Amino acid sequence: MVSHRLRCTSAQLRQIAHDIVGYQLAPYPQLPSFARCRLLHRNGGITEVRATDLDVADKFEVWTLALSEMAVPAELDFVPWPFETWSVQVLVSDQYVVRDRDPHPELVGTEPFVHFATRPGTVPAGAISRCRVDRGLLFEGASGKHLAIAADWFPMNLFVSEDEKAIEEYVADSLHLDLEAYLRSRG
Repeated sequence: MVSHRLRCTSAQLRQIAHDIVGYQLAPYPQLPSFARCRLLHRNGGITEVRATDLDVADKFEVWTLALSEMAVPAELDFVPWPFETWSVQVLVSDQYVVRDRDPHPELVGTEPFVHFATRPGTVPAGAISRCRVDRGLLFEGASGKHLAIAADWFPMNLFVSEDEKAIEEYVADSLHLDLEAYLRSRG
């Protein structure tokens, strides 16, 4: 099975596991309805988190996160980080496409596919194509409160939320891998 892993270094993942003091959702200037997230570190450095894609097969594209360091623009305002201490989990799902047996009458194109996500190991036998995807990051504070930063279903966009109900719905089809276990699996 094809895999689409987080695009970052182990050092970047370890840094966000203990060194964040704020975050910001930032629209792309040329595409204001699409967003990336910036994480502010104690030393003033910033890690930018954005969605990045992989074309798995015809009509099948999946999204994960890419982390990169960026210069510090002086005008940025950040939301205070909601945790004193926290753990990080990587959200992993199997995504797949099947032929749409009952396409919407206004759908344009031939042989429409429908894209789904499910917990790893549960893709149905009729799937045309499949891919294991590291969808995002789930931060959990000592009180049990969460913050999710993950690739949205809409291309180039992120799901960033502290809303527990929205997070619960988003992560329902994902395996939650402890960060250290994830790093060991990367080799």
